[in-house]
Amino acid sequence: MEMKYNLECGHYLPLEDGVELYYEDKGQGEPLVMIPGITMSGEVFIHQVEHFSQSRRVITLDPRSQGKSTKTLHGNNYAQHGKDLNALLTALDLTAVTLLGWSTGNHDVWAYVDQYGLDRVKKRHLHRHAAQAVVRRRGGLG
Repeated sequence: MEMKYNLECGHYLPLEDGVELYYEDKGQGEPLVMIPGITMSGEVFIHQVEHFSQSRRVITLDPRSQGKSTKTLHGNNYAQHGKDLNALLTALDLTAVTLLGWSTGNHDVWAYVDQYGLDRVKKRHLHRHAAQAVVRRRGGLG
């Protein structure tokens, strides 16, 4: 099966450093933001978008240097991805958001929470990747 971008709901968010983040925004209701793993684009969530956008607002993000977002040599780290996620949530004025990270997209979620807290976040879903490395760095479990 060939996956395709939904250009009808695709947008670019310009950032201060010249990078443009590509995201798709579909549906209405409580916001669900989906962040893919490294080298992946929001396309990987095509089936989830079709399902969840029937009852909520679903936003998929192509992190910098992935998918249709600007390819750059700078800022390809989790801390910057957390800042980029904040820029998206702020630009779209999202609150009570559910963040769904898949694979290394989980680190983007953790980086966001580490830098900005949970004020805008209602729920976090971290799929197919352990947060153990993050917890160990902070002196917690393990």
